[in-house]
Amino acid sequence: MRELVPNITELESEIVVGHREYRRVANREPHFRRCFAEVFRRSSMFFLGSGLAEPYFLTLFDEIIELTGPPENPHFAIVQEGDVDPDFMRRRYHIECMTYERDKHICVEEALMSFRDLVCGERVRQTSWGGSIKSRFWVKREKRDDFVVTRSYLPEPTELPSEEAVAISCGRSDDTMATFSDDMGRKYNLGSSTTTQRWLGEGNMVARFDRLNRRCVYGIAARESEDRRTPGVVGSAFERALDELNGCGYELVHVQLLAAGPKREFLPWISLVQMARAYGVWRRRSADNRLVVSVHVVDPSVIAPLRGGYLDLAEHLEETPLYVGIETGSAEGVFEWHGQYVDPTTKVQDLLAGLPSCDQRPLLEVYPPWSGSGRGRKEPLATVKNETVENFGLVSGSTLIVEYAAPGAG
Repeated sequence: MRELVPNITELESEIVVGHREYRRVANREPHFRRCFAEVFRRSSMFFLGSGLAEPYFLTLFDEIIELTGPPENPHFAIVQEGDVDPDFMRRRYHIECMTYERDKHICVEEALMSFRDLVCGERVRQTSWGGSIKSRFWVKREKRDDFVVTRSYLPEPTELPSEEAVAISCGRSDDTMATFSDDMGRKYNLGSSTTTQRWLGEGNMVARFDRLNRRCVYGIAARESEDRRTPGVVGSAFERALDELNGCGYELVHVQLLAAGPKREFLPWISLVQMARAYGVWRRRSADNRLVVSVHVVDPSVIAPLRGGYLDLAEHLEETPLYVGIETGSAEGVFEWHGQYVDPTTKVQDLLAGLPSCDQRPLLEVYPPWSGSGRGRKEPLATVKNETVENFGLVSGSTLIVEYAAPGAG
């Protein structure tokens, strides 16, 4: 199943093995307990092995149920006969147990193979998520979504009608030549980037590939230079592309996530958020801006939060203020977290109003991290206090981690 999980190597490094590690993580890490409780409450979990019989595991379940009530969705497990009481697990923890005869572990392999076939085969899936701009409370029956996220690969250009176009995420070499992956070059028969591109407008962010008269294939270079990618430039590059494609008379564009390839500097969902916010701004800018967008995504790290309701496209299309988390931590290991709505142009130092005195020289960190301009490491407030929230790398859903040293330290 490795081919189904692109980041399997990274995930393997996060596996907790052994009773001692389980106990240490479960008892000492408050962040783990909070995250586990949220997943246990809102998602279906699959347990494999005999760990369900361990007291520290059951205690963790009991704590979650006492604080939040029974989970919304059922959980599932494969266990040997006699390890747990299936009826008790069902009644108390909403865990459905599939049992097999002791030591006949081949049954587990067979069950997992059947599960894989079910997941990979034909079944009911939610295929798209979208939103409509400028809609009244009651939406007209013929009204369609203006911005849609579709769980699929980009379509072939030859399959599209004349009013539709395809936009791929491309790079830029020396600010003059567009670059693209070998897979994209073969799929769309783009040939060499030195002979097929034609930059449109200013800034060299939007290219058109004319090879074999495939004039409906465009490239969007969401970067400020060859090696610099930031969340903010995703929005500006996408707006530039929308202007060009709308001006060419297209009614619908099929587009990839921008700046979300193997060399990405931030998580893919951040790119989707920036694209949605940029589209909302662009669509409301002029009544002539009517281009409809279909973002094609197959990355599980984007599909999962969409399915779980953690990514609200309507919120970002409406261009609401950024909702960011502020997490403060003291030298004694005491952490506090609160959410805050902020304007993208707010200065970083203004986010700390009402928090402990800046005399304690706090260190700031963005999570999820991104590496543009060295982001991803802790930085003193004094060096970034006048930066805007947007330039510092915070987007809706990000957390600003503020770590205070003990008074008089340093």
